[in-house]
Order: sequence, then C-alpha cells, then structure tokens
Amino acid sequence: MENMENIESMPVVAAENQLEETNEQKLARLATEINTIKVQVQAVVQNATLEIGQRLLQAKAAVPHGCWGQWLKEKVDYSERTAQMLISTFERFGNGQQKLFGKTADPELLAQLNRSQMFALMSIKNEDDCIAFMDEHKEDLPSMSKRELEQAIKERDQAKADIEAWRSRCNDLTDTAEKAAQRAEKLKAELAQLKADTAAGGEELDKLKEENKALQQTIELEKRNASDSYHDAEEAQRQLAEEKAKYEEELKTLKEAHENIDNEELRKVSAESAARAGRIADLEKEIEELKKAQPAPMPVEKTQEEKDFIRHFENCKTEFTALMNAMGTMQVENQDKYRDKMRKMLELMSGLVR
Repeated sequence: MENMENIESMPVVAAENQLEETNEQKLARLATEINTIKVQVQAVVQNATLEIGQRLLQAKAAVPHGCWGQWLKEKVDYSERTAQMLISTFERFGNGQQKLFGKTADPELLAQLNRSQMFALMSIKNEDDCIAFMDEHKEDLPSMSKRELEQAIKERDQAKADIEAWRSRCNDLTDTAEKAAQRAEKLKAELAQLKADTAAGGEELDKLKEENKALQQTIELEKRNASDSYHDAEEAQRQLAEEKAKYEEELKTLKEAHENIDNEELRKVSAESAARAGRIADLEKEIEELKKAQPAPMPVEKTQEEKDFIRHFENCKTEFTALMNAMGTMQVENQDKYRDKMRKMLELMSGLVR
C-alpha cells in the first residue's frame, strides 16, 4: 500500500516543476519516473504473489480434506495447478522463510525478480539447484525475459542431463574395463594351468614311449629265444628221423639175411636189431615230448614295464573320458573354447609319438 501511495504522489510533485524544466530535462525526468514506477509495480506484484501464496498455504491447511479444488474454484477462482504454483513460489522465495541447512537466495536478487521470472525458476524442482542457478546468472537474471530465462533453464537441464549421461557412460566403461581385466586374469591363469598340464602330459608321454621301446625290445628277444628253441627241436627231430631211417634200413637187411641164414649168430643180430628198434621207438616218443615242451612260439609273460605301460594307457583313457564328460556339462559358449584346447593338446601328443 505504501508503494501505491508513492506512485500516486509523484505526478503532483512533477507538475510543480514543469514550468522550470527544459524539454531535455523533462524527458530525463519522465524516464526516471517511469523506471521508478516499473520497479515499484514489480515489487508490488512480487509482494502480492508471495502474499497470495502464503494465504493459499494457510487456507489449504484449513479446508476439509477433499474439498480443496472446489473451494479454490468457488472462493478465489483459481485452479489447483495455479494455486500450487503460488504456494510453491511463496515457500521458495517468501521473505519469511528461513533455512536451517544449505544456501539461501540472495535477498537483493530476489527483490529484482518479477512474477514471470519467479514462476520460470520454479521449473527447477530442487531448491538448492535453483539457488545455484540464480547465483550463476546473478548479473543477467533480472534483465532476462521469460523466454530467455526458460531457454537458459532448458540449456541448464540439458547440460545436467548430458553430464549425468556422461557419468553413467564412464561408470559403465569402468565396470566393463574391470570385468575385462578380471576376465584377462582368469584367462591368464587358465593358460598357465594349460601349459603346466601340457608339459606334464609331455613328460608322461616321453616316459610311456621309453617304456614301450623297452617292452618292444623284450618282446623281440623273447620271440628270438622261442624261435631258436623251436628250431633246435626241429633239428633234433630231423636227426632222429635220419637215424630211424638208417636203423630201419639195417633191420630190413637183417630180416632178409635171416630168411636165408638160420644160425645162432643171425638170431643174435636180430635180437640186437630189435633192441635198436625199441630204442628208436623210445627216442621218437622222447622227441614228441620235447616238441610238446617247446611251443612255437609260446606266449611270453608280461614284464613289469609292459604292465606299467598298460596301467598308464588306461589312466590316459579314463582322464580323457572325464574331460569329455566335463566339457559336456559346460555352457555352450565355453565348450568351443575348451574343445579347441583339447584339440591342440591331442595334436601335440600326436606329434610326440610320430
């Protein structure tokens, strides 16, 4: 009300001085009066806006629940949206509001704001962000139009959104880098283990090759021994067969002579021939028994080296089967990787036994 009284009294003072002013002085005075009235009207409108917001806040607390919209329409002709904007403006910019924590708006800057500017600033939902924006644009804010202020707020919101998006992207990249580093360490450990397993497999394979070589030498030696024994038996049989043929020939000759000569000496010779024939029969029997005792070739008992080789070979088969079963339970994306590792290990082992 005091501001309005000041406005009404100014033309009277100006009229008293009109006769003494030049045209240039008059224009300067009028410009000053207009700007003064603008400031005073702005202050009146701002004060009225805050006063209305304060009283709407008090009324909202007193109106029965569920009747707020109807009361606004019937009593003050406000929509709920407009009423809430006025209440929020009072809560943020009202002179009587005191904050216990955080920054407060500059009172001098607030005094220079008009209603449209205050409403535009209300689009910044967070009060601390709003105060920070006002401080950042402290020099230009009072002279900004509503459109310029809304554009500045829009650019501020976009910049904030861009920063948040950039921060989120940085966090995602950091997480991705950490996961990649962990994956690299895991693969490094798996590679080291695979190399160790491959080296151990190579040593075991070398040992098996040496054992197999020794076993082959033993088998060849046993074969030669068995072959020599068999040939010796055949030679003895051949010699006995020749001796038998010789004695049979002599016996035949004696029998023929016995038919012609019937004397004691001939019978004696016949008896000796018969004894020889019996001895030949005994020798033939002995030869057959010798042949049965010397098999061609007899199975050779496995040496300790052969037994060790068989045991290691069976262990390799069991471990390989276990590897295949384990790979079958893996996820599909891991099976190709470990299948490739097994293929490389088999190629390495194949090269070692060539």
